[in-house]
Amino acid sequence: MADDLIFVTDLVEAKIWSGTVNPLSLVEVPQLTVSEPTAIDYDPVDERIYWTDRELHTINRAYMNGSSQEVVIELSISSGSYNFTHFYIREC
Repeated sequence: MADDLIFVTDLVEAKIWSGTVNPLSLVEVPQLTVSEPTAIDYDPVDERIYWTDRELHTINRAYMNGSSQEVVIELSISSGSYNFTHFYIREC
């Protein structure tokens, strides 16, 4: 059930974990390009996870099994703030 899903980002190990709350069980989501995953969200309709990567300055998405990883938005830093300079989807 989608209500029992939990997602965790690990900045130290550069990993994303998914699992269930009850009982608590986590498994690593295999990712090809993850450096500093931070904010994470889940789209239950498409069954994809979305996350930001603080080091790569990207917003990414993939299926929960790690397949079809894409960069949804690539950000550039200008004067210490994020500006949207590129919007494209790239297959990894």
